[in-house]
Amino acid sequence: MIAAAPLIHIYLPKSNPEVVAYSKTLDIKVEAIDESISALREDYNSYKISAEEYIVANDKLLAAKQEQIDINDELYDIKVDESRVFGFKTLRVFLVAFGIRIVYLFLSIAISIIIILLVKPPKGLLKNSLVVFQTFCYSISLYEIVWVFWNAQDYPIKTYWWAILVATTLVATALVWFLMWYKFKVERLELISKNLIAFTYKIEKVG
Repeated sequence: MIAAAPLIHIYLPKSNPEVVAYSKTLDIKVEAIDESISALREDYNSYKISAEEYIVANDKLLAAKQEQIDINDELYDIKVDESRVFGFKTLRVFLVAFGIRIVYLFLSIAISIIIILLVKPPKGLLKNSLVVFQTFCYSISLYEIVWVFWNAQDYPIKTYWWAILVATTLVATALVWFLMWYKFKVERLELISKNLIAFTYKIEKVG
């Protein structure tokens, strides 16, 4: 399901239906003013009102229309913010952002499996370099994923950048060392198992 995240968004609407419906209700008042402007023009064309009366009334209607548009824009922005999904305008946009970034974590895990379980570098400069490389991979992938879910901005944005960067680096380092410790434990258990089998065989042979 996580791997399919980049494709799920295709079946979701590009805009939030609730926000679209709310926007249409806001447009009703503007449309009513437009109808009044059209009716006023018809009255002027049919000589029911003078040019001076038309200009004065039309200016008032245009001013009221612009005022209503400004109010609608503010209300619309508030509705959009209330309907956000982790800071994104729609669920579709959120899934796109998440789906693209989750791949980085998959690649980091694949790199760790290849290095720790398959390559098995000996102690030295190469092993230390690969540990640092893995840490960078996890730091970048975790940073990108946290960024998707982190939409708070109570502090300056640079504060959040540094907080996320430090936190993800620590988590990445801990994760890499845990994988190395796990590999060490597995290899140690395998060695103990082999020695135990060999020791048991010798006892049976002597016996």
